[in-house]
Amino acid sequence: MEQKLVTLARSRMREGRVEPLIKKQIHNKEAVQDQSGMICSGEQTVLFYTFKEEDIVIIEKIIACLELNMIQNGSHTEGVLLLSNKKGLQFLNKKNNHNFLCIKTNESIVYEENLGFKNHLYIIGGGHCSLALSKQMRLLEDFKIHLLDDRDDLNTFVDNDFAHVKLTVDYTHISDFVPEGNTHYVVIMTVGYRSDDVVLRGLLSKNFKYIGLLGSQAKVDTMFQNLKNEGVGESVLRKIHAPIGISLKSQTPEEIAVSIAAEIIKVRWDTDWTDAAD
Repeated sequence: MEQKLVTLARSRMREGRVEPLIKKQIHNKEAVQDQSGMICSGEQTVLFYTFKEEDIVIIEKIIACLELNMIQNGSHTEGVLLLSNKKGLQFLNKKNNHNFLCIKTNESIVYEENLGFKNHLYIIGGGHCSLALSKQMRLLEDFKIHLLDDRDDLNTFVDNDFAHVKLTVDYTHISDFVPEGNTHYVVIMTVGYRSDDVVLRGLLSKNFKYIGLLGSQAKVDTMFQNLKNEGVGESVLRKIHAPIGISLKSQTPEEIAVSIAAEIIKVRWDTDWTDAAD
C-alpha cells in the first residue's frame, strides 16, 4: 500500500500537479471503493501536500522550535504544527491540550500536533540500570530523558550520553526537580534503600502518569509497611509500580531496562497486557 502511495506521489510530481489530494484507504477487499489491497482491516486517510516556496519560512520556525526543545530543560513544548488541504502548512506559537489531532471529512483534512517531546521520563539514580534504561528509552524518540543523581563523579552518570538532561541534585529537594504531569514518568533507582525512601517520600504527593521503584519484593514490602505505619493510604501506594517492570525474570541491567520500558509503554497506552500480547 505504501509503495503504491509513493508511486502516486512521484507520478503527481512528474505531472506538475501541486493541488492537495485526499486519498482514503480501506484495508478490506469487500469495500465498494477506496480499497488499499490489504486485508488487515481498518482504514487510513492520506493527505498529499506539495510544499511551496513560501513554506520555507514556516519550516525554519518548526526546526527552530524542535531544536530549542532539545536543549532546554523545560517540560513543555512551545509550538504547534498544522497541516491541512485548505490552508496548507502553518506554525502556531502555543501548546494545545492534546499531543496530536486529526480531523477529517470527505473533502477536508486537518492535522495538528504539538512539536517536540510528547513525554518526559525522570530517571532518579545514575547507576548501571539507569544507563541501560536511558539507552532503551532513547530509542522511543518522543521521551525526553531527565537523569538525576546526587553524585556528580559517578562514572555511569558521567558516561550517560543518552539522557537529554543530566542534573546533580540533593535528594531531599527532589520535588523541586520533578514536576507532576500526565505525560511525566518517574523511575526511582538510586544507590540504595535509604535514598530510594527519601526520593519516594518527596514525590508521594505528586501525580504522574507513571512512577516505579526498583528493588526486591522484600525491600518494597518493608518500605511500604513503614509508610503505612506513618499514615500513607493504600490508594497512594497502589499508584507505585513496585517492584518495577514487567515480570520477565530479568537479570542483567539491559534485561531490567527492557522490562521497565515495556511497563512504561503499557501504562502509556493504558493497554491491558493480555490484549497487547495478542
